[in-house]
Amino acid sequence: MDIEISVSEPGSVDAANDLYEWLVEEPELAGRVRSLGAPPVPGTLGPLTEALRIALEPGGAVMVLATLVVAWLRYRTGKVTITIVTKGGESRVDVLAERVKALDAAGTQALVSEVVRAVEGQMPDEGGA
Repeated sequence: MDIEISVSEPGSVDAANDLYEWLVEEPELAGRVRSLGAPPVPGTLGPLTEALRIALEPGGAVMVLATLVVAWLRYRTGKVTITIVTKGGESRVDVLAERVKALDAAGTQALVSEVVRAVEGQMPDEGGA
């Protein structure tokens, strides 16, 4: 399954690239994460990372990705939103940093499970990500 992840963080042009760097460090995602760039912004040295494309198999790799995305959001400041869309748009989930920061361990695990279910096309629990 191919998924696409975009990052919205007002005032940051590097948020998607920061997430890319975080994800490629994970051995289970090795060779699966690709940066989708836009043409360089005038005055910059290279293309801007707009989104990430990740090739996953259902199950373990989806859980690893969801866990990493939620963990990455815990370290962000400001209003950060991650949007995960499966190829063809069958499933979509938005995860907000504001919601993640206040979670305890059980809440974090519940959110990870909710993201996995959404990515795999299952019905989410009440409340949404």
